Amino acid sequence: MVAIECIDPAENAADKLSALVWRISGRQRGMEDDDPSIVRHLHDLSILKDAALGHIEFRRLALTTINNDDLRCRQITGLSATEKFAHVQDIIETDTEYLKEYERFVKGMSYAADNDMPSFQQAWSNVKLLFQHVAGD
Repeated sequence: MVAIECIDPAENAADKLSALVWRISGRQRGMEDDDPSIVRHLHDLSILKDAALGHIEFRRLALTTINNDDLRCRQITGLSATEKFAHVQDIIETDTEYLKEYERFVKGMSYAADNDMPSFQQAWSNVKLLFQHVAGD
C-alpha cells in the first residue's frame, strides 16, 4: 500500500491567507521580482473557503501564520490582522490589474470547466468572508 501524506486544507488555507496578505501588501508592480501569479491565492482560497470555515482551528491557525509572517512585509509589520486585511482589501478593490491577472491566471492554469471556476468577484467575496472570520467580525 502506498501512503501519501497531505496537508490539511485548513492549514493550506491559513498559509495562503497569510501569503496573500504580505505578498499583495509588499508588491511593487514593474519591479524585477513582481509576480502577477500571486492571484492564485485568491482562486485557491475561494476553493478552500468551506474547508477552512468548517475547521474549528482555522482562525487560530490563520492568526498564528499571519503573526509568524509579520516581518515579511515592512509596509504592514506590526499591524493587527484586521488592519492587514483592510490594507489588502483597499489594494485589491482599487487596482484593476488584479481582475485581469486573475482572469489570465484562471483561464491559463485551471482544468475546471468555465462554469466551475470562481469568477474574480466570487473569489474575492469568499476571501473577504475568510478575512471576516479570522478577524472575528
